Amino acid sequence: MFALRIVRYGVAGGLSLLTHLAVLVLMVEIVGLGAVASTTLGFMASVAVSFLLQHHWVFRSQAARRVTAPRFVAVTLFGLLLNTSIMAVGDRLFGLHYLLVQAVAFAAVPVSNYLLNRAWTFGAAHDDAAHSWSWWDLYVLLPIGALTLMAGFSVLHLDLARDLSIARDMAQGLGVPLQGPQLAGLIHLGPAWFWMLAWLQLLGLGIPGLVMMVAVLGTLKFWLVALIGRKLDAPLIVPLWVAMLSLPAWTLFEFVYVSHPAMVATCMAAVMLFGLRFMRAGRWTDAAALGLGYSLALHAHPSAVALVALPAGFAWFAWRDGLLKPSAVAALALAFAVPFVPWLIHEAGSGFPVLEGLAEYGARERGGADPATLAGLFWAVAGGGAMYWVSAMMGWPAVLAWSFVGAFVALSAFGLGHAVRLARAGDRFVGLLLLAFFSGLGILVLLRGVHPYYMLGGLQLVWAGIVACGLAHSRLAPLRWPLLAVAYAVLAVAALQVMDFQRRGDLPFAAFPLFDVTAEAGEIRPQPFLPVSAAPASGRWLCENGEAAVVHGAYGLSLVHSFGIESRFRCGPTQVRVADGPSDARHVLGLSLAVLEQAGIASAETVGSFGLIRAVVVEKNTTPLVPAERRYPPVAVSWATPGTTRIMLEASARKIVTTDYGFMMSRPPVIRARCGMAELAPVAADNVTRVFDPAGCGEPVELEIVSAVPELIGVVLVPPARNRLGLVHGGSAEPVNHRADGEHQQSGGDGLQANLHEQDRAGGEGKDRNQPAARQAEARGPGRAGLPAQARHGADAGHVDEHAHQRAHGRQPDERAEHREQ
Repeated sequence: MFALRIVRYGVAGGLSLLTHLAVLVLMVEIVGLGAVASTTLGFMASVAVSFLLQHHWVFRSQAARRVTAPRFVAVTLFGLLLNTSIMAVGDRLFGLHYLLVQAVAFAAVPVSNYLLNRAWTFGAAHDDAAHSWSWWDLYVLLPIGALTLMAGFSVLHLDLARDLSIARDMAQGLGVPLQGPQLAGLIHLGPAWFWMLAWLQLLGLGIPGLVMMVAVLGTLKFWLVALIGRKLDAPLIVPLWVAMLSLPAWTLFEFVYVSHPAMVATCMAAVMLFGLRFMRAGRWTDAAALGLGYSLALHAHPSAVALVALPAGFAWFAWRDGLLKPSAVAALALAFAVPFVPWLIHEAGSGFPVLEGLAEYGARERGGADPATLAGLFWAVAGGGAMYWVSAMMGWPAVLAWSFVGAFVALSAFGLGHAVRLARAGDRFVGLLLLAFFSGLGILVLLRGVHPYYMLGGLQLVWAGIVACGLAHSRLAPLRWPLLAVAYAVLAVAALQVMDFQRRGDLPFAAFPLFDVTAEAGEIRPQPFLPVSAAPASGRWLCENGEAAVVHGAYGLSLVHSFGIESRFRCGPTQVRVADGPSDARHVLGLSLAVLEQAGIASAETVGSFGLIRAVVVEKNTTPLVPAERRYPPVAVSWATPGTTRIMLEASARKIVTTDYGFMMSRPPVIRARCGMAELAPVAADNVTRVFDPAGCGEPVELEIVSAVPELIGVVLVPPARNRLGLVHGGSAEPVNHRADGEHQQSGGDGLQANLHEQDRAGGEGKDRNQPAARQAEARGPGRAGLPAQARHGADAGHVDEHAHQRAHGRQPDERAEHREQ
């Protein structure tokens, strides 16, 4: 029988190939259609013929075609992906002859397709047949599409750039990492995330494609919860669960700052699906999928350990029912361990440094754990994230925002009450969700004292499931479609607003509560990020201008935080310089389009959300930054007591632009401009840059900078005339005067003298005149002066400063405390 089926399978494959060729020739030679369109039609026809032959003749399946057809398409697409992957790895990574690599693919793809079609597509028993998808189930694809589109305009941030850079090295054969992203700068897990990014790069995806593919994988949670609902024989749960996941919450930021934590919810949804199947049937294949899913969730972010009750609970129920066989236990353990193999190899060869890291983590991070934050963490999941989105990000009036969130919380509380009743009545799945959620809250609180948005993905998934299950078994179940419509409408508005913010370069940003959802919210100010969609344009500009130009402003900061990774995808590393360079170089200032519009400055050209204009350097003492060095973090971190720097600028019509290149790596600077005794307010500002217009001043302008790292504050002048960037050269500034100890000191020519200022330490002897400014800078502190709070991106998507966290909780900062990596 097996041999006969193999023969039939081969014949079906041959007829499918002949169909493809026949349609191709017919369309080209007879109809006159183009070759590309013709081969596409031929491929579609061959898939249809292959499906019918395999369904009715090769496997003689008894399952309905509406069940087998989508599965067959999925297996076919997997075969295409497997073929492409084998070719990419063999040809690009190992440099083998393409015919040899294709021979391997020709052997592997038919075998994998046969095994998958036999076991899954056309299997005799389809326990999911009664729950197959209909055309109405396409509503699940709507949030997947919206979030994927939004991710195309997400932020090319520090962590993502680091991960892409590591994966780029791997794809180019420069090394194979055995460790993954860090937790708190102390603990590594496996490199599954890096390997996945490298594999996607080998498939030929650029930065936008990579990020959108990660977003697609992150949104597969919607599809998985739909399968869970059908497995539970409760289709009413699906639209409710999808609606709860679509409503704005802290986890929506996973698609604004895309990185590996976006995969946690998808992996945990897979744990639920295969755990439910294993709990009911005890199959070793489901046990293996359960173990692999949880292992990958831990790799996506170790905070998934908080939901350990889910895999443990499914295994315990299987054991109670006598389904936990030795083969299933072995499959679960082996699948769980496989992603850790590279990490184990590294740890064994290095003397297991993870043990020392765990000890230090326990002493440092758990020391900040506070059980009092439990209520705040619960609110962050149940309603705090929604409130932040509709009020802070979307700008709803307070009455409308509180009405929306109040209705959302009331509905959630109603669903929670009914879920508790279901659990008490013996519903194992709902009881396990409740156990996992509330134990997970406690575990997270005990693990550390700071809880960024990206640690809530798994908890948000479970909470949405609890509420959905409760509502589906209540009298409010008929509200599922109106609730889904409201959720989609709000999600669509949020996605469109993020895209518009990123187009203009003024995405609202506050370090807190974004990097500690239980902390008091700081001031939200526009942040000029480079959108992922603009990475190709930025790479093109760097490849054409990077060697000759010195970049200033918000675009320069973006290049520092992206390590110039966009140029590596286009032409290789470019030696672009940021903030400082020779006076005969081309000095280019990049400001967000929003700031340029506010300041009334016309740009010569644009790169994504940044407009580029010519600039004249004033401050020579800025530290030169070279993104290609890929230092992590990219600038020196300093939280020392701030000092005061004063710069005197001669009367001029040129606008003055200051840039904080130490953004989120040091205390926010306090920058003031004075015309005589009058203070000049910035005509435009965001979290990184300030623009002052001294027009009409008629006398020298004093620029006062209160900062612990004045070498990371750049100052340039913007000429009033608009010139082409290719003609921009430094060295034409008016004379600049700088005050030292009350005296004016002339600097001539190009305004690039090294002796431009001296620092007056706040509180220093004989410097009493500076103390009020220093005290004011300290008093304005996080959320009130410049940036909203002290935080910096870290190995897991953020470094949170100890001082800022203490201030956020009303404690006096310890200046000697180390910085956290989250």
